[in-house]
Amino acid sequence: MQKKLSASRGFTLIELLVVIAIIGILSAVVLASLNTARQKGSDAAAQTDIGSVRTEAAIYYSNNNAYYGTGGAAYTAKSVTPASPLTYSSTGVDMFTFDNTIVNAMNQAAKDGAGTVYYAIGQNGSTYAVAVELNSSATNNWYCVDANGTGALISTTQVASGAGLGGGLSADATCP
Repeated sequence: MQKKLSASRGFTLIELLVVIAIIGILSAVVLASLNTARQKGSDAAAQTDIGSVRTEAAIYYSNNNAYYGTGGAAYTAKSVTPASPLTYSSTGVDMFTFDNTIVNAMNQAAKDGAGTVYYAIGQNGSTYAVAVELNSSATNNWYCVDANGTGALISTTQVASGAGLGGGLSADATCP
């Protein structure tokens, strides 16, 4: 005896719409997660770039009679952005213009971070501090390194205050 084959039924319009909606929700969640991961990756790259500055500064310090360059009691911080990058100069007066590796790391940090890097040299050129703005929206969204070996997250308020990097450093040019 032969069995009668029934025709395939297929999916209804409602079933297809439910599946499409579920796929849409899942893809939105995945894209949001990827954006956060991309942001964290950029922040890590900017911190690594500034860490390279710290390493190169130690080499500069030992090669140049223990000075990072010319500074002063009221030295105001300078900024680096992708639109106004640092430029290497063979006649530079400090490590931020005379050392090509530092120049490249500072410019790359501005690109990898949120776009701004502040730097300063302290009184008599004996200290320095560098801070990069991170893409993170957290309270402490700046990463700062200095001649004392500090590497710390700091807040926008600390950067913008009188003792911070953006508002002009105190004579010691250290991270707040």
